[in-house]
Amino acid sequence: ESDENIIPEVRYCSAPHGICVEEYSVITTTYSIENELNLMIDVDGNQLDDGFYLLQIQIQDSYLALSNNLTQYIILDQTKPFVELNAIEQVVESEIVVVDVNASDGYTGSRFVITWTIIEPGNSPRSVSNDEILQDNRLEFEAKKSGTYTVRALVRDLGGNLVIVEHNVSVTNQQPTAVVRYDGFQVLNGSIVTIPNDGHWVFSANDSSDTVHDQGALEYYWYVDGKSLLSGKSYLESSDVEDVAYRTIYVEVVDDDGSMDVIRFEVIQQQAESKESLADVPLYSVLSLFVVLVLGILYVLRSRSQSDDNSGFVKWTERGKAPKN
Repeated sequence: ESDENIIPEVRYCSAPHGICVEEYSVITTTYSIENELNLMIDVDGNQLDDGFYLLQIQIQDSYLALSNNLTQYIILDQTKPFVELNAIEQVVESEIVVVDVNASDGYTGSRFVITWTIIEPGNSPRSVSNDEILQDNRLEFEAKKSGTYTVRALVRDLGGNLVIVEHNVSVTNQQPTAVVRYDGFQVLNGSIVTIPNDGHWVFSANDSSDTVHDQGALEYYWYVDGKSLLSGKSYLESSDVEDVAYRTIYVEVVDDDGSMDVIRFEVIQQQAESKESLADVPLYSVLSLFVVLVLGILYVLRSRSQSDDNSGFVKWTERGKAPKN
């Protein structure tokens, strides 16, 4: 028997889940025999779309006898997938960014492998962690820095076809919020605060806030009467001020992006209480008091004199004793 008399017969059916969903159909093939049977299928000629197929192969000899069935599960995928990447375009620093990839190959049962890359502000690419991958096609990450993030997804289908999609997310910086306290009370912008002249006082900006990633990097700059006095510390105390008289204090709270918030307020130094003495009384007050006192005494003496003259009694006087003869 010659090999030339061997005729292969090939049938196929669509089987997206490994089981035929339709009846087998005969497919046209070409073949060659070189120690083994090589089958070639013209996909375009047979008008086969991408998808999963079951092939059933039998060999017929010159006596029209058929061999047993050989079944082969194959996938046909010649076209690149259609890929869409969806994500928000603008967020505030430290917000969560969710990115979805929708891919389609046009046939049931298609699957994809997605490789994620995030390019952070400053052109620093990094891979994603397992915690950031919510699903095979969904990514979630925290935008810790201000600037532009580029999310890149490399999508590969079962046929090895590759598509790369990118999306830019603009991240705006969150301005810090300056908070100043004195003796536990909040000092509002533009307020007036009374401080002791000879005592100890502290203005604290420890309660100033920013996003969680900028909080630890906040810088503090204190100014007294417009002059830079202190930087680096979140509080200003009386020992930091050398001038005796000052009026205005303000603090700048600055984050790592140079964004700032300012609290400006005025201070009044409380004067120490002292006991009033005669030396503290003006001279004209002393003279006025003296004149009033003299006039009062004269008035009393005159009133007594007039009272004695109008009483009606004869004044008794002791007769002087003369020497006896």
